[in-house]
Amino acid sequence: MPRSALICALLAGVVAAAAVVNQRLGLALSVVLLLAVAAAALSAQRRRSPWLLALAAALAVQPVLRDAGWVVAVAVVAALVAGAAAVAPLGTWPAVGRLAVAPLRLVAGGAVVDRAVQALLPEAPGRHAGAAVRGVALALPVLVCFAVLFAAADPAFAELAGDGFGVDADGWEIAWRATLGVVAVAVAGALVHAGRAPAEGPRRAPRVPRSGELAVALGALVALFALFVGVQIRVLFGGAAYVRETTGLGYGD
Repeated sequence: MPRSALICALLAGVVAAAAVVNQRLGLALSVVLLLAVAAAALSAQRRRSPWLLALAAALAVQPVLRDAGWVVAVAVVAALVAGAAAVAPLGTWPAVGRLAVAPLRLVAGGAVVDRAVQALLPEAPGRHAGAAVRGVALALPVLVCFAVLFAAADPAFAELAGDGFGVDADGWEIAWRATLGVVAVAVAGALVHAGRAPAEGPRRAPRVPRSGELAVALGALVALFALFVGVQIRVLFGGAAYVRETTGLGYGD
């Protein structure tokens, strides 16, 4: 995956997380689609179809020109399929059928981006740095899910989270932004994979997280649990003094 294509894929994730959430569907969504199609075009190993790329670009700008939800939904799907068709081989009918699900191969797309990022890391510390990055990526969705559950279950933990991070503890929006950014990067990687999969040689066994990656993710989760338990211990043993301090209620109340 060329560096220019990797930059396009990562920019698609940044724009999706920063500008698409809580905004009307329009320019930001079109930029994400155009960046994903550009990533596929820049990394294609075969001859690219200029007509299909032009069609994908025309469909990608429809969210700017049209406000109807059903038009935008059809245009988004069609733009991604056209982008995959522009770089994928179409010699057989099964290959044509696979185009419909090519943008949905998020795991394969994420793996393509992951390999491209690893290729840019220094040779010597690349293994450890790559494992740390993958561990953090694995830990983030888990931490967000459990933090949202803890904040919803305990007001004291929610207050601590809001004070510590300077936010209103709106964990759902944070989770939605992170998820949308990751999905945008994976979709761009899936389009790249559509044009390169047949040339990558024999199919490899599915990759599973290694011990170092799991250690980072589980260590972060254990730290979050420890923080939650620490808050519960303070509440459990605070006694009447803690009730008066946090609620303002006196003995008469």
